[in-house]
Amino acid sequence: MANTTKVLQAVSITDEKFFTVSEEQLEKYEDALFDLERFDTILIKAPARVDIAQKSSFPILYISQSDDYREWHVQEYRNLLVSAYNTSTGKLIARTARKDEKQTIYPPKDERSGPPPDDISTTSYGTGCEIINIKNSLDIPWQPSRYRITLICFDWVSNTADVTLHDGSAQPETNLILPGETDMTIDAILSPSQGAERGEITFSVPEKLDTNPKKFTVQGKFSIPVTSGNIVEINNAKSILIPAWLMVVGKNIDQGSATLAKWYITADMPEKLNTATIAEGIFKFSMSEILPIVSEAPFAPNDYCCYVVINGHLSGPQKCRVSE
Repeated sequence: MANTTKVLQAVSITDEKFFTVSEEQLEKYEDALFDLERFDTILIKAPARVDIAQKSSFPILYISQSDDYREWHVQEYRNLLVSAYNTSTGKLIARTARKDEKQTIYPPKDERSGPPPDDISTTSYGTGCEIINIKNSLDIPWQPSRYRITLICFDWVSNTADVTLHDGSAQPETNLILPGETDMTIDAILSPSQGAERGEITFSVPEKLDTNPKKFTVQGKFSIPVTSGNIVEINNAKSILIPAWLMVVGKNIDQGSATLAKWYITADMPEKLNTATIAEGIFKFSMSEILPIVSEAPFAPNDYCCYVVINGHLSGPQKCRVSE
């Protein structure tokens, strides 16, 4: 298998070219990728900066490769969604990558249930390159901000790209969303960092469960860097506050969204904060605790992938099946 670095290097594109790339050039990218070893995954490239005073779109280059066996089990057009984490506010959006009003009204039927045909191929595969404008799909506010973008196709996760939206002058301000009275908070211990850029998050969910949200438990541990954007002032005192998210992706979301539940990692602000500091801790909660609305509208029977998102970095997936 070709590693992702080689695949991304094979597709050379400048920030400005994202807005003008032609179908002919996309085909040339695909030809270049065919010369590599198979990579069987999804990847993205994105402009590092988008001038919102001059541009009206938020393009990303979507690179994919899969065989017929994969497409039988997970149809890309029904499952592709984009995760956009605003590093200035800590807000996460996760919705279908391609907004299609026709499919919203007439969702496609799943004609590929059950085992795949005996003659389905795992040796023939397709490779694609496509520009996707995620601005409309995500309804992103067109204002200075920084986003961490990742594509998800059920249980496949792309690399992550950081994009700054700017207007030529104003810089994005860090204005983290604050916990409400009912939001769950997890206390962390601060320790010297070992230099890990994104840290480590491990967690588990039940592999099989019924629709009772109290049984949908999530537990794990984290060891993550504390950034300057994680420092907030509450009641005239500075504290460490890291918004965290649980993302639950149902199979065949069509024109839908992931289910998102927000929680917070907190710690007292030390007198001196070393720039190389990590927050460590453990967490455990049920879905009904972190997202009370599921008590009224439980998850429908389906296959799900769960992700934990902290500082815009995805951990997972952990799979589970909800049955009657």
